Amino acid sequence: MGTRGLVFVRCRGRYFAYYNQFDSYPEGLGVAIVQQIPENYGEYSKWLKWMRGLYGRISQYFEEHILTVNVDSLPDTMSPNEQRAKTYRDVDDRLQYAPLQFLCPLVRGSMIIWNYIIDLDQEIFTVQEGAHFKLAKMPHAGDWGALLTFVNQRMTLKDYTPKDVIADIFCQPNINPKWKAMRKALTIELIPGVDFVTKMNRAFGKSMASLFDLSLQTLPAHAHFLLTACYRTCREYLSLVNNWEPECFVFRELAFAVLSLAAGEVYFECPDVLNSNYRSEGYFLIPDSKIYRPQSRLLPLFLHERHLPGVEPGSAPKSPTFWFHNILVHLTSRLDLADVEESSIVNIVHYGLDQGLKEFRAIVFSVLDVIFIHVQKGHDGKPYVKRSRIMSLFESYGTSTAYIMTTPRSSPKTPSQIRNSDEPVTKKGTALEESNEPQIDGCPNFILMYHFLHAATTERLAGTKSLVFPNEIMSTIMEYSDVLTYHTLAKSSAFCYELSRRKLQLNDDYAVVGSGVEPNVFVLEDLRSGARVHSELRVLRNDRPWCREEGGMTLNPVIGVTDTSRLSIISYVTLHMSVATAKDPIFLRKERTSSQLSPRLNDNDALIFKAPAHSNLETFEIEWRRYFSHLMTRSSDPDHYSLTSDIQNKLYRCLLPPGYRELTMLSVHLFLRHGRDETTEEWRMTLQFIARQLLVLQACEDSPSRGWGYPVIVAFSTKVKLFYYVFHRLDPPSVAPNAKSYTVEIAARCTDPDPGCRLVQLIARDDPIDLKNDDDGRLEFENWVMMFCKNRRLHYNPFTEELAEPSEEASGGDNNEDGGRAGHEENE
Repeated sequence: MGTRGLVFVRCRGRYFAYYNQFDSYPEGLGVAIVQQIPENYGEYSKWLKWMRGLYGRISQYFEEHILTVNVDSLPDTMSPNEQRAKTYRDVDDRLQYAPLQFLCPLVRGSMIIWNYIIDLDQEIFTVQEGAHFKLAKMPHAGDWGALLTFVNQRMTLKDYTPKDVIADIFCQPNINPKWKAMRKALTIELIPGVDFVTKMNRAFGKSMASLFDLSLQTLPAHAHFLLTACYRTCREYLSLVNNWEPECFVFRELAFAVLSLAAGEVYFECPDVLNSNYRSEGYFLIPDSKIYRPQSRLLPLFLHERHLPGVEPGSAPKSPTFWFHNILVHLTSRLDLADVEESSIVNIVHYGLDQGLKEFRAIVFSVLDVIFIHVQKGHDGKPYVKRSRIMSLFESYGTSTAYIMTTPRSSPKTPSQIRNSDEPVTKKGTALEESNEPQIDGCPNFILMYHFLHAATTERLAGTKSLVFPNEIMSTIMEYSDVLTYHTLAKSSAFCYELSRRKLQLNDDYAVVGSGVEPNVFVLEDLRSGARVHSELRVLRNDRPWCREEGGMTLNPVIGVTDTSRLSIISYVTLHMSVATAKDPIFLRKERTSSQLSPRLNDNDALIFKAPAHSNLETFEIEWRRYFSHLMTRSSDPDHYSLTSDIQNKLYRCLLPPGYRELTMLSVHLFLRHGRDETTEEWRMTLQFIARQLLVLQACEDSPSRGWGYPVIVAFSTKVKLFYYVFHRLDPPSVAPNAKSYTVEIAARCTDPDPGCRLVQLIARDDPIDLKNDDDGRLEFENWVMMFCKNRRLHYNPFTEELAEPSEEASGGDNNEDGGRAGHEENE
C-alpha cells in the first residue's frame, strides 16, 4: 500500500495540486522535491523564473478560459474536444483539483498522509502546512527531515533549526503612518461589547435577558440553528485567514460568509437534488424546476471562483471596506497586532466621516476577531468614538491567531490561552474535527455578534412598513413565498423582519420553528404539508464519506442571497438533518471522468498513434507505451529479452511540470509533450528542462556501472527527436578514425560541464521526425530504439557505437555529479 501525498505548486496566488501514490515521506518524495531546487543561487534564479513563467501562463489560461461558465452552452452539448477545453484538466490533466486561491481543506483528510507546498510567489517550501523553509536556502546536504517535529498535533520546525532557513508565511500588514497622527485627534471610549447591543435594544423596547447569558440555550430556535451552522461551517476555513491580505479574494469571501451566516442572509440547499455533473469543476447546476427568475442555473462552490460572463466571481464586495446594510465593515488581517488594531479603527472612522455621516455603526473584522464601533458627532462638530475590546469569535482556538502575542493589545490574554499551534482543540484536548457534534457554547462573542447584526437591522427597519399590502396579507405572502423572495420581503419592513425571526426558512421545503428537549434537536415544519418533525442536526465533513448518515436530508449553506447572480454554496461542511427528507427528485446522473473524455484505445490494434490530434496528453502517453511494447517485442534478444514491465513512469510524476510526461524503457528516457504546444521556443525550453532533469538523475544514481549516459527521446505527440545525453567526464575518450559524426560530437562534448551541451542529437535533422507521416524517418528511429532495447543487460556505448556491459570505467572517472555541478557553477 502506498504512502499517499500531495504536492502543491503555488503561482500567481493559485495552488496546483498533484497526487503522489508511493513513498511520500520526507526522505522519499521530500528529498526528490529538494533535488529539483538548484543550490547555486544563479541556477536557482533561472529555475524560479522558468517555473513562474510556466505556471503563470497556465494560471492566466485558467482564469481567462475556464472560470467563466456559460449556462447556455454547457459541456453536455459539446463535442469531447470542446468538453475538455472547458475543464480544469485542460490546463494540466494531472491536476488533482482545480487550481484555486486556497488550499482545499480536503488536504487534511485521512486519505492524504503527507503534503508539500512549493510557493513560487513567496519563495517558501512548506511541509504539512506547518514547517516553512526559505526556498532558496532549502538544506540539500544532510537529513533536513530531522528538523521536522510535531507540536500540538501540528508539524513545525525544531528549535535548533538554523534561523536563516526558516520562512514566515503570514501576512505582514503595511500600516500607513498617517493613521497614528490622526488617532490623536479622535476621542475614543472603550466600552463592553454587550453595551452596544443593549443600548440599541433599549431604544426599540427589545428584551435584553438573553444578553446576560450568552449561550445557545437562551436563543430562539432559529438563532440557535443559524449560529450552530455558521460556527461549524466557517471554522473549517480558519487556517486560511492569516495567510491573506484583506484585499485578497479568499479573505473577502470568507469574511462575507461569516457575516452573511451570522446575519441570517443565507438559505440551505440540498446538494442531492442538484445537478452534480460539474461539482469537481467547481459548480452545481440548479434544475429548471427549482429556478425562480431571474435566478441563474449556475450555483458556484464557495471560493471556487466560477461565475457567469460579465459577473464578478464570489459573493463578497470587491473592496475590503463596504456597507453591510447599515453597518460599515472594514476587513483586516492580523488584528492581534496593536498597530493594526489602532490603524483599522482610525481608518474606518474617517471612511464614514468622509461620506458626510454624523452617526454610524461599524465593525473592524478579521474573521477571527471583531471590534464593535459607534461613531457620533457631538454638538461641537467633533467625532466621538465608542469601541469594544477585541473579541475573539472562535474561542476554541485559544487565541485569535497562530501567533504568541508579543505586542500590547486591548484584550490581553493569559498564558494559558496562548498556544503554539493554530489547530483547534476541544476542552478535552482532542482535535475538534474528530467530532460531528456542533460546538459553539464556548463562544459568547460569536453569539454577541449575532445580536449586534440583528439589532442593527432592527434599527434600520424601525418605522418602515409595506406601502402596498397590510401586514396580514404580507404575512400570508411570506408564508407561501420561495426562499429567495422570503429573504427579500424580510428586509422590506419591520413587521416582515420580525416575522422572519420567528422561524428560519431553510429552503422551499422546511423551516425551523422550535427546539427539542435534546441538544441539537430542532422542530422542522414541512412547508408543503404543515407537518412538524423533530430532527437532529449533525455536522459532517465531506472528506470523510464513511461518516455519511443513512436517511435524513443533507443541507449546505448558500450565501449571496441579495444578488442571485452571485450565489455561492459552501459545500465542504454538510449539515445532516435526521427524519427530514428532500422533496425534489434526487439527481442520479454520475459525473464524467477524464477517461470518458478520451478516445478508447484497443490494445490489440496493430496501428500505432491513431488517437485524434486533440486527444489529451494522457492518451498519447498510453499510445507511446503501446508503441514501446511493440518495439521491444520485435527487438528483444531471445536469451536476454526485455519485458513490457521494463516500461515505467517517472518515480515521482507529481514533480513533472504541467504538460510534461516521462517514461523510461530500460536505459531509454522519453520526455513527452502535447503536439499543440509545439513551437521553436517550446523545443528550446523543453531541452533545457530535460538537461536539468538528467543532471539531477545522474547525481542520484550511485551505481558505478550506470553506463555512459542515456538515450533520450523528446516528443511532441508523434513528432520526435532522438538524443544521447553523455555523462560528464574529466578526460575525452578516444574514438575510431571512422567514427560517425555524432560519435565524434559526443566525445568532444563529454567534458563540457554544461549538461545542455552534453545532449547530442543522434538523428541529425533540423525538423523532428513525424512518426505518422514520415515512413523513412520512422524506420530509422525504430532501428535505434530496437537496438537500445535488444538486450536488457547491455547499454549503448556512444564511443564504440556498440552494445556493451557497463563497467566502473564507463563514466570516465566522474561517477558523482558534484564535480559536474561545480564546474557548471564556475562556468556560470
